[in-house]
Amino acid sequence: MAKEIGDRRVRRSSDFDKTLEHIVGKDKPFVSMRDALLFSACLGFNRQQRIKLGKKQSEPIRWDVMNNRKGSEMAVNLIAVLCNEDDPEILSDGRFDERITIFEEFACGGLTIIKNLLDRSANSPRDVLLQLIEETLPKDATTKVGDITDAVDSIFR
Repeated sequence: MAKEIGDRRVRRSSDFDKTLEHIVGKDKPFVSMRDALLFSACLGFNRQQRIKLGKKQSEPIRWDVMNNRKGSEMAVNLIAVLCNEDDPEILSDGRFDERITIFEEFACGGLTIIKNLLDRSANSPRDVLLQLIEETLPKDATTKVGDITDAVDSIFR
């Protein structure tokens, strides 16, 4: 079973290639596609935007590359569990593919949100992402914009 899990690739719709070009790379908000997809999936989940992948897909990311950042597998599993609260078997090895599909669909939803904001905004991609983070914080949060900026800068570099 482990070989099967390791062989799984995390897919993304080619509809978001241009969006990802704006946010992934040197001197951009995310240094890797993996990080952009993790952020997008969490955003999609937070906004309850789960969208099936289109038929055209870009180069997928191998699971062993995706899982090379601490917390990646935890994020995938957490999203799957929260979507299937009455189904603890979602975490079984035999349902790994289903968990990845759920993650991919929320990443697609998050990328849709990011794409729409980038298309409508004159702000930099970094500022658009900061805006999304600020909007997600509770209204009574004690975190200030400068704190978020510093935290995001440390993550994205």
